[in-house]
Amino acid sequence: MKAHSNLLVLLHWLLVPAILAALFMGTDIASLSNDLDLKVDRVKVHMLAGIFIGGLFVIRLIIRITSAPIAPIKGSESAHVMNKLATLTHRALYLLVFLIVLTGIGMALQTNMWEVIEYGETIPDFINELPARRAHGLLTSLLAILILVHTIAALFHHFILKDGLMSRMWFHRSKNLSSDE
Repeated sequence: MKAHSNLLVLLHWLLVPAILAALFMGTDIASLSNDLDLKVDRVKVHMLAGIFIGGLFVIRLIIRITSAPIAPIKGSESAHVMNKLATLTHRALYLLVFLIVLTGIGMALQTNMWEVIEYGETIPDFINELPARRAHGLLTSLLAILILVHTIAALFHHFILKDGLMSRMWFHRSKNLSSDE
């Protein structure tokens, strides 16, 4: 089974904890009062995480688009359905991350968030009414659900099907990992 390049694997495993941390930070931030200095500090870290995620995401997307595609799973008739679901899931993951980063940028621009952070101001109360804020919250909820589905599918492949699919997203020595799995 051919594996993804080590660079794609590295970017994937850098994005995993970054996205999970940003999701948890966002949930924590949403629970805090807008007039707390602590919230402004956490928003700053959350924004930096979003910029980091956005940058890695663009790099990963460019590499993924310019790389040779990986062959789909072969085998039973259900493999065709699983391949279609995997394709849809991965596209949805990319789309959601992209839209979450864009809505985060939209919120920051609409609220002059860099000035709020720089001058130690409080976060404006109207932020919760912004369409970008509402979309950001909805999209992150959808992303959390899709990450859970993605994780369950990976574990299903690894522990139930034992088809070696997860080895595609792990580091390897040669450029073209091949096996008879």
